[in-house]
Amino acid sequence: MIRTILFLVSFQLALSAKYNPEKRLIRWLMIDYDKRSRPVANHSQPVTVKYGFKLSEIQGVDERNNKLELFAWQSMQWRDEYLSWRPKNFDNISEITIPSKYVWQPDFIQENNAKDFYNKQYQEYFHVIVNHDGIVTAAPAGQLTTVCSFNLFYFPFDKHTCKVVISSWTYTCDEVDIKSNLTEIDLGFFKPNGEWTLEYTDVTNIETKTNRDYKYCSVYIHLTLKRKPLYYILVILLPCVILSLVSVFTFIIPPESSERIMMSMTSLLAFVLFLTALNNILPRNSDQAPMLVSYITVIVIAMWIALIISIFLVKVYFKDQPSKENIPDQNGNRGLLSNFKSVGELVKEKKRDIADWMDITLFWVFTIGLGVATIVIFVIIPPKD
Repeated sequence: MIRTILFLVSFQLALSAKYNPEKRLIRWLMIDYDKRSRPVANHSQPVTVKYGFKLSEIQGVDERNNKLELFAWQSMQWRDEYLSWRPKNFDNISEITIPSKYVWQPDFIQENNAKDFYNKQYQEYFHVIVNHDGIVTAAPAGQLTTVCSFNLFYFPFDKHTCKVVISSWTYTCDEVDIKSNLTEIDLGFFKPNGEWTLEYTDVTNIETKTNRDYKYCSVYIHLTLKRKPLYYILVILLPCVILSLVSVFTFIIPPESSERIMMSMTSLLAFVLFLTALNNILPRNSDQAPMLVSYITVIVIAMWIALIISIFLVKVYFKDQPSKENIPDQNGNRGLLSNFKSVGELVKEKKRDIADWMDITLFWVFTIGLGVATIVIFVIIPPKD
């Protein structure tokens, strides 16, 4: 009865042409409207909210701080029984757009948000579309920063599944029932990321019961991301393999060459400087070290062993060289120990043969060992699609 009288009053105001139809409609809807109460005539009935998630882009993945940044639209639709009208009474206006702060809204939050616990952006800056039958549609857009646990063991061939949990902060399922009719998120406006591939998405409706037998409804949104490894292969993996091969090829240099040990030390020093540069590239996670870090550690140990072996071979090769008395003079005469000089030369030749044999053996041992380690770590161990 009261609404009928108020409608007649607003209709009389329209006759004076002071208000346009849309303004007149909004004023009529807001009369005696209280956004603090749920928009149902029967308080025992829940407000059913249809929830949708439209992903726009993956803005960033922070493995060090376990954060995933997304930009997305959250579409929500519910029926407000106090926001309905007859279009013929308002110049056939069937829907209007009004600021969201003037109507009742579900108090949805992102439970695993890494920044703001309660996102008030859409309440202050976004609008809602109200249909003449009371259907309210809201589609707030913004950045979502979610907490995600990253297992970096297979880096840079790693794959991660993160989730976004949307639920009501205060209402139970008997008061506000949030449901998603979709099994995966909407990717119609998704922009591909240069570092990550979105392999799989899943949307699930979950009901959680508390100790007091209260049920709270939530929507779980799962996203499976796979890293694109090409950049890390070119920047990290290939330089590691090349530096390790340079260290292995020091076994080909003759023992009497003074450049042999110098080359081994230079390779090891270059690798140490390379590791310093990798400090800003490799993710830091102490729970489980990436296999790439283990691979680099193995290469450093192998290069250190190669340097020690090179020093040992050079030391053995130049040990107990024949004295100057055994060296022939200008006339070809030898000293008193000429009978033993030929033995010294034979020993030197024998040492050279042993050194050559050890160099060839160690060259193939290190080459095959590094090759097997590379194949096992980057071909066999990584998970297959």
